[in-house]
Amino acid sequence: MTSKHDPVNNPSHYNQGRCEVLHFCKMLRFGPELFSAARYLTRAGYKDPAKEVEDLDKARFYLEYACKQDQGTLLTREPTFFLREGDDQRPQPTIILPHHVAEFWPELCVFRQTALVALVEFSLAAKRGYTQANTLDLNAALAATEVALKEARRLAVLKRSPGEPMP
Repeated sequence: MTSKHDPVNNPSHYNQGRCEVLHFCKMLRFGPELFSAARYLTRAGYKDPAKEVEDLDKARFYLEYACKQDQGTLLTREPTFFLREGDDQRPQPTIILPHHVAEFWPELCVFRQTALVALVEFSLAAKRGYTQANTLDLNAALAATEVALKEARRLAVLKRSPGEPMP
């Protein structure tokens, strides 16, 4: 998005793609654990480039936590609808599908996109009552996040100066 940075109402690190992460999470009915995971997956390297590894580690933490929770608590009960500019102020349902992730955040690495796609799949499966698919989707999101984290750590090591501590 090209909106002016406002650290409270429109932080630039949550607006790197075509969809603000808040709206993405609300449309998918993410509860706090999945919201936090998606937030850290999309902002890693943008809010503070020096903390990319830390942000991905936080995303992994929230996904690990979500995998241990009752899946019925990971989504909110009521979908939240998103009003786009120009709408006539009535809530309009917006559907997020897995292929939208690459459209919303084309600059994210494939592993972070894969984790977000798995979270979209989790939301869609939960709406249909497929609990086994939910477990697989959460584990896929966690696995993709772990790969993204390993890659970020590898790149951080390559970028560090001699004598600088390991990330």
